[in-house]
Amino acid sequence: MAFVQFIPFFYFQQTRLNNLRALVFHAAYEWMPAALIVLYASGWEWQPLTLVALHYLGFIALYEVGYLANDQLAHRSESERKRSQKFSFAQLIIFVLIRIATFGAVAVFTKNSANYHWWAWYMLLIGCFAAHNILKEALLKSITFLSLAFIRFFSPVIFLIDAALFQALALPVVLNYVMYRLLTYMDSKNLFVQIDRKSDTFRIGYYLLMMLLSAALSVATNSYLPLAVNAYFLAVNSITFLPKLLSK
Repeated sequence: MAFVQFIPFFYFQQTRLNNLRALVFHAAYEWMPAALIVLYASGWEWQPLTLVALHYLGFIALYEVGYLANDQLAHRSESERKRSQKFSFAQLIIFVLIRIATFGAVAVFTKNSANYHWWAWYMLLIGCFAAHNILKEALLKSITFLSLAFIRFFSPVIFLIDAALFQALALPVVLNYVMYRLLTYMDSKNLFVQIDRKSDTFRIGYYLLMMLLSAALSVATNSYLPLAVNAYFLAVNSITFLPKLLSK
């Protein structure tokens, strides 16, 4: 077992971000949007990006406990994918204590230790991940995955933006990030028979069709943000399609 897995973030990196495709996906779908949202909220000041990184560290420290629980439970079933070695009881305790300490330090350093919204948000995260790991029914797990995806996206930024910006972003994020992640998760669990989530038709078609609803949301909210979010994810997925189109 690699010692680096005990360091917050690196269990996630070692077990999920262990190839270039996964790294690019998370950078494009999570890290870059978080940075852009906070830059936008701060009037394009760069200093708040340090806080984004700290908030992400606090989030991923807790999220990795859920990952570890999921991975250790996988050892009970021969059919489940084994992402890590089986931990001893002592290793589990050390792993969890390090992450609790990290999360607490981030709460103090970002001045959220007395913010009950902070604790409520992350208690919700813990509850969602616990339910996700306990549930056996794949379709029910899809519901908890939907909640986890929403919390995952907003955790690095939710305490750095005002309520109005969150409300303007919430629905576009659900349509363009959460629902897309949900569909790919359900496909990975063989809950769909006829869906090719890796095809250009699916990826680009999804966001092109969502642009109609995003445009309606932009009109309803008098904000370009719903369309901007849609356009961003459409652009990300078009990057891999354009070389194929130009080569024809």
